[in-house]
Amino acid sequence: MFRYLPKIVVTRHFYSNVSRLSTKSSPLPSLSATTSSPSHLSTQFTGDRPSLTLPEDCVKQLKQTSEDGQPFTLKIRGDESEKIRCNLELVDGQDEVKLEWRPLEDPNGLKSINYYLKLSKFRLTSLVVLTTLAGYTMGCSSFDPIVASASLIGTGLTSAAAASLNQFLEIPFDSQMMRTRNRPLVLGQLSSGRAFSFSIISGTIGLTTLATFVNPLTAALGAFNLVLYSFVYTPMKRANIANTWVGSIVGAIPPVMGYTAATNMIDLPSILLGLILYSWQFPHFNALSWNIRHDYARAGYRMMSVTNEQLCVRTALRHAYLLTAYSCSMSAPFVGLTNYAFLAGSLPLNIYLIYLSYKFYQTPNATTSRKLFRYSLIHLPALIILMLITKSTKSQQQQQIITSTEKLT
Repeated sequence: MFRYLPKIVVTRHFYSNVSRLSTKSSPLPSLSATTSSPSHLSTQFTGDRPSLTLPEDCVKQLKQTSEDGQPFTLKIRGDESEKIRCNLELVDGQDEVKLEWRPLEDPNGLKSINYYLKLSKFRLTSLVVLTTLAGYTMGCSSFDPIVASASLIGTGLTSAAAASLNQFLEIPFDSQMMRTRNRPLVLGQLSSGRAFSFSIISGTIGLTTLATFVNPLTAALGAFNLVLYSFVYTPMKRANIANTWVGSIVGAIPPVMGYTAATNMIDLPSILLGLILYSWQFPHFNALSWNIRHDYARAGYRMMSVTNEQLCVRTALRHAYLLTAYSCSMSAPFVGLTNYAFLAGSLPLNIYLIYLSYKFYQTPNATTSRKLFRYSLIHLPALIILMLITKSTKSQQQQQIITSTEKLT
């Protein structure tokens, strides 16, 4: 699994696994840039602002992979005291590149915090915390701020650990995608060792918090999700198209964790909460992946949008229908999660999601996929807010009975 980490990968970003970059104001000594592909290049250059001439086959590949005039990045290993990164820009019609030296500083202060937020995929982790809070609120009879805070902190730290492990394992592949090429590990803003340590510390603290201040069931779900995302979903992305279904399970578990934090059990209402998140991810992610499928293909990811475009659009539409069915079921008397106001309020939201999914299915292109993706970002928070507003009083009474029974026993 780790065999590719020490290698230099020649792609959109030339990457070598260097843990430190130091700056020097003096003229640069001779450095050697060695690549493992496509022509096993070894070139010497000296001076403050040198130019570098590459073999014709190497330049040809760079021109083929270059888009929109974006600069390439090469990390050059010299002596242990001299490790410097430079940007390479192709000169049209010439077999050479321009070098601009940009020494990288060690992360500290606010910059360091920003890098770790990127490493933990802060926006994704915030969504995970939001769905966990929704699950806890739907499951609790009386809001306990200590248990709620512990469940949110524990889930957030576990999610951050999974995200950092994911980036740690995908450094060479992230460097090949426009969407991920500016991540801190790809750019060398954080070392692999720091990222791995951060994931271990975050995961340990997060799971310990869940086990100590919430309950063992919620901690077990968090541990399962961490392993599933980091060590099953992550390698599976390059191996099998089923990775999207596995990744959707990962996204479905946080609201179940919130519910178990309040009830200490998994029942039909908690499963329904998970199913809503599970199905929501297909219109959301399939629409997102459509416009960057060439990026995924370049990195070797076997996404539906890459390997089976028809399956991609069909699955998005199918789960838009399923999401509507799950939402309607939440108001059923035998479930008792929400009252009938949720059914009336969620139908317009879900019907419009079906409409956009159908347009994406009917005419899959950049416009329809972008509309579906943007609406999915509005749809989920709106559905969660509506769910919380229309929470059934019957559900609260049932939870009070369960809580009283547990205290007596």
